[in-house]
Amino acid sequence: MKLSQKLQSHSLFSNGLLALYIIAFLTGISLGFFNPFISTLMAQNQVNEIWIGTNSTAYFLVIALVTPFVPKILAKFGLGKTMIFGFVLMAVSASLFPMTTDLRLWFLIRIFMGIACCLYLVSGQTGLNYFSHEGNRAMVNGINALALTFGFGIGPLFGSSLYKISPQLSFLFGSLVILSGVIVVWIGLPQKSIISQTFTHTKIINKLKLPLVGAFAYGFAESTLVSLYPVFLLKQNYSVDKIGITLAIFIIGGLVSTLPVAYIGDKHGRLKTLFIAACIVLISFIFLSFSDNITATSIFAFTVGAGF
Repeated sequence: MKLSQKLQSHSLFSNGLLALYIIAFLTGISLGFFNPFISTLMAQNQVNEIWIGTNSTAYFLVIALVTPFVPKILAKFGLGKTMIFGFVLMAVSASLFPMTTDLRLWFLIRIFMGIACCLYLVSGQTGLNYFSHEGNRAMVNGINALALTFGFGIGPLFGSSLYKISPQLSFLFGSLVILSGVIVVWIGLPQKSIISQTFTHTKIINKLKLPLVGAFAYGFAESTLVSLYPVFLLKQNYSVDKIGITLAIFIIGGLVSTLPVAYIGDKHGRLKTLFIAACIVLISFIFLSFSDNITATSIFAFTVGAGF
């Protein structure tokens, strides 16, 4: 697909790119608020770990299932309206989560949250690709990834402080953060229409085999860590504050390693780098599972994040 009347610029902050970076940052904060503390809230309400994991799976499964339909939605309603609808739907859905203890309602809310997240994440990536060009696309996506990761890192820190006061307050604040993305879209994002374009699916799949496998493994491992590790820490008598700090350290590891790992991948080969990173994550996960003190937990959380 392509944006009509696409503007060309070599600037990393032109044509709505700055707005998309801010949106990625806000998205990261909201993800850092919602995903870990949804699991924490469910665990504190004596929900079985299997249902907590299933609830998280439903969220990510909905994102995967809805993604193929987003291009048609973009073509009909445009980039800005699609993102705004996603923000509003996420804000409303997430704010309702701590208002009930009904497991069935939690699953229904999680489904709507997955739809909302899919709408603005796919829209954001579409905007990045078409407001940039071949000369700066890699850097644009890198800046966007850093903004998202940084927001995701500070989300648990703010979330843990507010969660101690009130879970409802924490989720409400996260909802207001993601809702502020509506203002960013309204002010800073050019209104562009999307036009569908035909692709040869076989060629695309062949080129994306390795990235798709890597992305699947990354998504599976990170969603497991973010959704279920807080439950594990609760059973180890960690406070909500320490859980938030541990998750923040995990994100910091990812932030610190992003550029060095990219450089190593370009210099020594992406497949070899991916294999080494996977080994680091696997070993760190094993040690993390048996860690029983905050210092060791922090170290291995950092190396897991760096490997991701």
